[in-house]
Amino acid sequence: MRLIDRKIVLEDGSEYYGSGFGGGVRCGEICGSITGAVMAFGLAADQVTATAMTKQMTQSFRAEFGCLRCQELVAKNGGKGHCAHMIAWGAQRAEEILAENKVKE
Repeated sequence: MRLIDRKIVLEDGSEYYGSGFGGGVRCGEICGSITGAVMAFGLAADQVTATAMTKQMTQSFRAEFGCLRCQELVAKNGGKGHCAHMIAWGAQRAEEILAENKVKE
């Protein structure tokens, strides 16, 4: 899997567009950083392992940022300017969780 111009291109050449997940799936709910990580876990592991990794991710994210909801995160951090930091943090944490669970990326 690799990122090309905001598209995820899978090894078989198929493309996935995840832009619809922004803004808490466009209604202010769960942060897209978490949604993206959960999608990666589902691609990389069986259901039991992906579920365990998802719990790790949500617990880590909540510990770092205080909540999971986009609307609350944006309000708490003074606007969407903080989103890039949360996305980068989420991507790094997702990589760590994959490695901790010995799942190939």
